[in-house]
Amino acid sequence: MAKEVTVEIKMDADLKDAAEKIFNRMDMSFSEAISAFAKETIVQNRVPFYVKPKRKTAFGSLAKFANSKWIGLEEIAWERFVIEKYGKNLN
Repeated sequence: MAKEVTVEIKMDADLKDAAEKIFNRMDMSFSEAISAFAKETIVQNRVPFYVKPKRKTAFGSLAKFANSKWIGLEEIAWERFVIEKYGKNLN
């Protein structure tokens, strides 16, 4: 048997209780669920689901200042720049 360790985590009590109810319906303890998460993280070599960043990117922060009238013109300008810089054959 593999050596076991105790891991201490802090989380909101209501979050833990709600998750624990779901795990119990699946005949899984909270500890088994956390171990399953860790194993799947190793298998996929990443967090096995999408995590939304807490902070906005610079683009997201500035989106409220965007002018929808300019978006089409910006796309055209970008396309022209790419063609001028790299040529028409981008394949």
